[in-house]
Amino acid sequence: MATPPQTKTIIVPLDGSEQATVALPIAKTLADLEDATPHIVHVAEQRALPQDLLDEIGLDASQLSGSVLDLVAGNPAEAIVRASIDLNAAAIVMCSHTGVAKRDRVFAPVVEEVLRTTLCPVVLVPPERGRVPWKPREILLPYDGTPTIAQAIGRAAEFVRHLEGRVDVLYAVAPGMTPPAEEGTLTAPLYMDQQHYELPAWAHEFVERLYPLRHHGGQLHLSVVRGEPGPEIVRYATARKSDLVVLEWRGILGTRRAETVKTVTREAPGPVMVLRTAEAEG
Repeated sequence: MATPPQTKTIIVPLDGSEQATVALPIAKTLADLEDATPHIVHVAEQRALPQDLLDEIGLDASQLSGSVLDLVAGNPAEAIVRASIDLNAAAIVMCSHTGVAKRDRVFAPVVEEVLRTTLCPVVLVPPERGRVPWKPREILLPYDGTPTIAQAIGRAAEFVRHLEGRVDVLYAVAPGMTPPAEEGTLTAPLYMDQQHYELPAWAHEFVERLYPLRHHGGQLHLSVVRGEPGPEIVRYATARKSDLVVLEWRGILGTRRAETVKTVTREAPGPVMVLRTAEAEG
C-alpha cells in the first residue's frame, strides 16, 4: 500500500451526474479550513482525454481551480475508499443519493458501501441544496451523553476549530426511551424541570464533557428537547438553518439500527458529517 502523503486532502467523488457536483462547495470550504487539497475522484473503465473527462463529470476547467482530478478504475466504492487512504483524506464529501429517489432507499448503493467500509469522516450533501457557496456558521452536534460520542466530539473539533460561529449541542430524550447502556454515560435528570438544582448541575457537567469544543473560537450552546432523536435533530437543524450536522455512527446499517443516522441523512436540509466510532459488526 502506498504511504499516505503528509498533505491532507478532501475527496470528492463525481459520477458524471449534475447532482454529484453539489459536494464541490462544501469540499472546497472544508479544504480551506483544513489547509487541504480537494481531490476530485472519477471512477471509469478507460482513460479519457482531458476535455472528454471534464465533459464526462460535468465541469469546466475553471471549476477545477485549486483541485486535483483523479481518474481511477475499479469498483466505485472501493476506489473512493482506497483514494481516501492513499491520499491522506481528512474527509470524503459526496452527494447523499445521486440518481436514487429518497423514497426508494436511504442511501445510494455507492454511498452506503463507502459508509460501511471507510473510517474517514463522510460528509453527505443533499442534492436539493444545489451548488451554492457554503460557509459553516451554525454547526449542530447531537450528543447523548456517552463517552463514545464524546470521542467523536474530539474529532469534530478538528473541523470547527477555525470557525467563529456557533456550535449547537442538542440532547434529545424521548418519554420512555431506554438510556444508552454504555458505561460512563451521563443521563438526563429524572425531572427535567428542576431548574433550581438538578438540571443546572447536570447541564454544567454535560458541557464539561465537551471540552474539545470550548476553544473553537465561537459560541457553544446546549439545548435539551423531548422527542425521538432523529426527527428532533432534523426539526432543530431546519429551524436553526444549521450549516452542518455532525453525527456519530457505530458502523451498522441493518434493520432497526442507526435509525438516527438514517433519518437525519435522509431529511436534514443541509450537509451531514458522519463520524465512525467503531468497527462494523458483520
